[in-house]
Amino acid sequence: ALSWTLTSATSMAVSATFTAFHTASTGHNPFTVYAITVKMGNEAWQVFRRYRDCEDLRTKIFARLGSAPPMPPKQRFGRMREEVVENRMSGLNEFLQLCLSTPMYAADPALKQFLNSPSP
Repeated sequence: ALSWTLTSATSMAVSATFTAFHTASTGHNPFTVYAITVKMGNEAWQVFRRYRDCEDLRTKIFARLGSAPPMPPKQRFGRMREEVVENRMSGLNEFLQLCLSTPMYAADPALKQFLNSPSP
């Protein structure tokens, strides 16, 4: 695992962006997997997360801090349509950017794990 520090004058900034998605399926239950590109200094890597992984991250942050950034709402119907998935990815990216730009969220260990490990 990479070492991790908050952005300051003497530390390296961490950036992360939702960059792609694909639909996977186990039997009759399709789901979307999102690629997140993470950069820190000269290092860059990708992690792959589902919507529920982001929900889990938000739940952990909220439990520890009493607040967390909002997430895009769940959709029961049409959730696999490309425009719906693109809108959701945009909303998830806004959630992630708020986590990274708000010092108390950025310092949470759950965010570090979310961005560092192959799977949450």
